Amino acid sequence: MVYRTVLIVILLSLLLPIPTAAVTAEDGWQAVGRGIEYREYVLPGPVRAFVTRMDRQNPTVTIETALANGYLGGGMETVRGMVSRSEDTLNYWLDLGAKADQATWGKRSHVVVAINGSYIEKPDYLYPENGVIQSGWYAKRFTDYMGWSGFAWKMNGEAFIGDCVFHDPGKQVVRLSDGTALNIKGINLPEPPENSLVIYTPQKGRRTPSTAEVVEVVIQLTKPLMVTPNPQYVAGQVVDVREGKGGTPLEFDHVVLTATGSARQSLLSHAQKGDEVRISMEIAHYVECDPSKGPAWGDWSMTYTSIGGNHTFLKNGEVIPYRKDTGRQPRTAVAMNEEYIYFIVVDGRKEGYSIGMTLEELGEFARDKLGADWAINQDGGGSSTMVINGKVVNNPSDLCWDRLENVFIPYASNNGHISGQAYTPDPEDFPVSRKKTGHCERGVPNALMMVEVQPMAQSTRFEAGQAVTTQEVINLRAGPGTNYPVLQTIPAGTQLVVQDQINGLNGVYATGYHWWRVSTGTQTGWAAEDYLR
Repeated sequence: MVYRTVLIVILLSLLLPIPTAAVTAEDGWQAVGRGIEYREYVLPGPVRAFVTRMDRQNPTVTIETALANGYLGGGMETVRGMVSRSEDTLNYWLDLGAKADQATWGKRSHVVVAINGSYIEKPDYLYPENGVIQSGWYAKRFTDYMGWSGFAWKMNGEAFIGDCVFHDPGKQVVRLSDGTALNIKGINLPEPPENSLVIYTPQKGRRTPSTAEVVEVVIQLTKPLMVTPNPQYVAGQVVDVREGKGGTPLEFDHVVLTATGSARQSLLSHAQKGDEVRISMEIAHYVECDPSKGPAWGDWSMTYTSIGGNHTFLKNGEVIPYRKDTGRQPRTAVAMNEEYIYFIVVDGRKEGYSIGMTLEELGEFARDKLGADWAINQDGGGSSTMVINGKVVNNPSDLCWDRLENVFIPYASNNGHISGQAYTPDPEDFPVSRKKTGHCERGVPNALMMVEVQPMAQSTRFEAGQAVTTQEVINLRAGPGTNYPVLQTIPAGTQLVVQDQINGLNGVYATGYHWWRVSTGTQTGWAAEDYLR
């Protein structure tokens, strides 16, 4: 009995927020990464607020988006799970001193801070609510005339809080080399509608949807599919034209045009292998969904990162009350001024520890304590989570239920598992047993991250056209990194041929390996150098 009591005390002590830096500055801010600082505020109430800030003038840090389980429609995953999946992955941020149009793939992300993002879309609970822009890719459209959009971070270091948006159908266009222009119906839709053209990007997952009677045109791009209004465009080359039932693999730096019905024949008649394709997309931005009031602050062109939010509670220094405010709750928010981007998480639902904030109180805190001018609310409640250098620093409000040696988790535990069943935790796992006091990390649909940009590293061991052989069973992946889905498992002793890579990424280093684009003769993908000879 004494042994069990001592063990429980040890486990509970390990669940307390973990310090992220040994040295505290005089003003309370602690450096946790290059250009990134952290501070915990203990306010009357009591209220505990956890804040990180990123120096907007530091070119070696940026903001990135993460998706649950690595793709749109992936349901829910813990913030720490998304951090782990995103670590050391390729990004498209700038080299030091480069201009926005000089960005290239090849650099990598070291995740310093992450917070939970937007709400999850109902009724399927698979997709994040509203739009997503990830590392430049416009992966999910923001909902037209929804009334808000989200925080946006651009390639030139500008940032804004999005208002009401609209996608003019005539300004979402694919232009083929013979001059034919086709309107884009949507991006990464669960299924392509009848008589329409849909674009699928790598964020959709391993393959395009399987459906009857489609034409799919595979295009390799020279940069991510960004919001790029006409006359600007994202260029690519047609590498394959497929007729059939969909299910085309979605490779890194590729998109697939999927056409049904009348659009199917138009695409088939005008797209040929080797053709150049130009894609232009535009987001109109209105104040309060009223075009007569003029455009809202913020141009979506060349946006690098964005996810949906649900209420801008601080606008140009003015706190904006919310008519649906549900009282003091745990909160997650993004705030900004000319110097910093702030991530804010407020604990709540714990009398004597932290009771949470109303959105009006959060606005006053962001303005008066942080000096922010603008701020937008993200999903809160049990979802509110902040991870710094791999550790949860706040105390999420969801409960963990102890079943003696086993643990039942209603959403997700502190070791990252998402489970509705009892299991025996590994002793090396972060402890999960804290009955009726919370600190269980909930699964969420996406996350925002502050990352340090690591320089590109590249191997020259092989070259295009060279034959290589697998030394053991390997996974052929859709992109250069273990974060990309497996396209095919290749047996040991299989001969492959290294392919030319138009973006100069053969041998690029990511997620612990150097990667080469190779072909089996029937399938092309990316293989780790360590398993080739």
